[in-house]
Amino acid sequence: MNNIEKKLLFKLDYLPIGAHYNNLRYFFKKEVWQVIVANVREFKKYQCEFCKKQFNFENSKSLKYLHCHELWNFNYEKKWQILKDLLLLCNNCHNCQHINFAHLKNKQDQTFTHFKKVNKLTDVEFNELKRNNLLFRKNYEDKKTISRDELDKVDVWFFKMECDLESIFINKIYAKKIQDFLYQISKIN
Repeated sequence: MNNIEKKLLFKLDYLPIGAHYNNLRYFFKKEVWQVIVANVREFKKYQCEFCKKQFNFENSKSLKYLHCHELWNFNYEKKWQILKDLLLLCNNCHNCQHINFAHLKNKQDQTFTHFKKVNKLTDVEFNELKRNNLLFRKNYEDKKTISRDELDKVDVWFFKMECDLESIFINKIYAKKIQDFLYQISKIN
């Protein structure tokens, strides 16, 4: 790990094509997803985990810019999409975790600017990380190096649960119900 990489607070993330729209938000009814988001926001005190921007919990308009982000890892060999954590991110940091989507929305430059600002990177440092392919989080769990092209070849990923919802929810009873449900689905694979 080089010195520039060591100073990063977070890295950009890449979601394989087969995992697009394969997430909890589309898995649960809207009302259930809203309860999940509300619990994560409250537990994490309405603050972006990356840039530390604080949001006012009483301002529902500003809260639409504070997102619950699912942190996934992938096992190419077993075709598993593994839920590792639920993060609380502002809109700009969330775009960094969906850089391809930010590009599609024509927000890649704005997203890179935010990434550089939060990580206190100069243009030269950013370009060095980019040139050395060090901007992206290693989001696969295989022993050998997997290319982004290989990850993109998987049409369907199977869900695997490795996130402890009770540790990030205010309502522990509700967390346990969702956790148990997700573990049951995880066992199907």
